[in-house]
This record gives sequence, structure tokens and C-alpha cells, in this order.
Amino acid sequence: MKLNLNESNVSITMKYDDLVALMNDCVKSTIKWFRDEEKAKENKIWYSTAEAAKKCSVGTSTINRWKHQGYLPANTIGGRDYYSEEDIKKILAA
Repeated sequence: MKLNLNESNVSITMKYDDLVALMNDCVKSTIKWFRDEEKAKENKIWYSTAEAAKKCSVGTSTINRWKHQGYLPANTIGGRDYYSEEDIKKILAA
């Protein structure tokens, strides 16, 4: 492999087989990362909007506002929002 650098450009020269191996490694690591993320989500406790509101002692409109402001991330499944227990605990601790 040959690496050339100048002020704003980088060029790499490599064999076709090395490029294929690099691409395969990238794809495999990306797939593993997505699978790990999905497993982490499966192991979390999730609350509906009403349940999250009750946990935070606020109304559902406040939960929705927090979601839209990016204060409380939501996962939407089938048109319904769900909030992780971990994110709710962060809000309650703030």
C-alpha cells in the first residue's frame, strides 16, 4: 500500500485484494456495531409517554415537548414513542 499526502488531498494505492479485505472488515464491523446496539436496546426498560410522564411527575405534553426539544430522546415504534429508563433517570437527576 502506498500513501500520498499533500495539503488537502490524500491518495492511497493498494492492491485489489487488499481493498476487498478492507471493505469486508468495514462491513463486518458495522454490522457488529448495529447488532450490539440492538441488543443493548433489547436489554433496556422502556416506558410509554404516559408512563414516562408519571415517572417524571409531569404531563404527557411536557414529555412530548422534551422529546421535540431533544431533551428526552424517544424511540418510535408503530407510531408510539418509548423512552428508556436510563434517559428518564438522567432527567430526574438533573
